[in-house]
Amino acid sequence: MTSKERVRRALQHLQVDRIPAHFECTGAVSEKLMHHYGFTTHEEILEKFEIDIRCVDAEYIGPKLPKYVDVDGNEVVTDYWGNRNKRHWTGCEYNYITCYYPLDEIETLEGLDHYPWPSADWFDYSVVTKFCLKHSDKAIMIGHPGPFQIATFLRNMDKLFIDMALEPEFAQKIFDKMVEFELDYYERMLIAGQGLIDIIRPHDDYGTQQSLLFSVDMWRQFFK
Repeated sequence: MTSKERVRRALQHLQVDRIPAHFECTGAVSEKLMHHYGFTTHEEILEKFEIDIRCVDAEYIGPKLPKYVDVDGNEVVTDYWGNRNKRHWTGCEYNYITCYYPLDEIETLEGLDHYPWPSADWFDYSVVTKFCLKHSDKAIMIGHPGPFQIATFLRNMDKLFIDMALEPEFAQKIFDKMVEFELDYYERMLIAGQGLIDIIRPHDDYGTQQSLLFSVDMWRQFFK
């Protein structure tokens, strides 16, 4: 039974030869595992642990994204959504944290209309086709963070929560702009995958360790 068959059967609640396995980790963990096993690629880790799922994204080929070093010597990169992320040392590894929220400067619906939202045209989907054909025996998964999580990178979370409570039309427009992009992006990914993509996983983070970040009614209003 191939990995693709195993995952597809499991998703249909059919008998499989073993439980399908998936694995993701931070770049730092991947580097430590490669060093430990003497590997040179992340793919070797996935093969060693018999991981059934492979993830793929289209390649960004859009407008050049600014990158610079701040006054403290930290690398700052710009995402294609427009937010800036600073390379930050946590004490054990480097992570990127948002240091500039472009939608903080916008307070009107018209302002949102004029914001340079990303376009699905900014990506090369041929890499998806090649990846899917190369790993045709594996279950292929696509997907990136959903509207809420990306919105917290573009607008400071406290402002976004106030929008959701007091300016719902403004908040809804932000989420709608993101969904508009994602629908086009995922459609092109699926076409490029030529029927070999098995899972779409747009993942969002709505909760803490104890509860939702906002009410169930608000979740239903904006995200269900």
